[in-house]
Amino acid sequence: MSEGPAPTLGPRPLVLSARVLAGAPRIRHGFSTRAHAGGGSGVAAGVDFDLRQRAEDPAGSTRNRALFTAAMGLAGAPLVTLGQTHEARIFEIDDAAGLPDEPPSGFDAVITDVPRIAIAIGTADCLPVLIADPSRGAVGAVHAGWRSAALGLPALTVRRMGERYGSRPDELVVALGPAIGPCCFEVGEEVISGLAARSPEPERWVVRAARRKPHVDLALATRLALEAEGVRADAIERVAGCTRCDAARFFSFRREGAATGRQLSAIGAVEAGTAMGATSPASSASSTSE
Repeated sequence: MSEGPAPTLGPRPLVLSARVLAGAPRIRHGFSTRAHAGGGSGVAAGVDFDLRQRAEDPAGSTRNRALFTAAMGLAGAPLVTLGQTHEARIFEIDDAAGLPDEPPSGFDAVITDVPRIAIAIGTADCLPVLIADPSRGAVGAVHAGWRSAALGLPALTVRRMGERYGSRPDELVVALGPAIGPCCFEVGEEVISGLAARSPEPERWVVRAARRKPHVDLALATRLALEAEGVRADAIERVAGCTRCDAARFFSFRREGAATGRQLSAIGAVEAGTAMGATSPASSASSTSE
């Protein structure tokens, strides 16, 4: 968790957004990248915008996270992340008091209807899923690696938001963030079998070609699972970018190994009646989708 005034020094992070969430009343969100606004990724200069909590540089970690929450439109808001373990457990935030000092372990999704809290998940190839119920100010963030997706976590999160906040699937808006694409996501048959238990029409999201292992479009598999749960197709947006292909903008576990940095994907709500312009994303935010 981090909070405090937004820093005024340092490079501005390039934060991507989705139109379905950017246009939703009360909702603030952002997908971080390793790049900085104004051109260049900083890869050669060694100034990647890494959003891990780094023990060797706690001040830098706090600064980067504060820059990110400011860029997504929630300057000074506490940022809650998870100790992700590729499972199907959902962490729930009921009030602003007693937020965790450390990322709660064993959770891969988080939901809340408390305003001015940024909830986030970290990725470096896995699929980030941000969910919003604009009318109720309820939000969710899901770490959809293939294991969590095979356990049905995105749809389970939609279901839990209905149980806790009265959110109806057909009233939700969802953004699927940058992740490893079907061009690079080579998998074994066990991955396909696991995902097929939750996602219909595997013939649409499995790519087979001669003399190579199958590839999977994890974003499409997740989209179809959410549609099967009742989320409207036109309310789901995929933010473009393959994390493994695009080294200038994204960290990638498959390309760089476990020591690579992490992107954060975060979402939060503001109080009803807050003007869109009052806490809209900073000018460094960039909307791109496919």
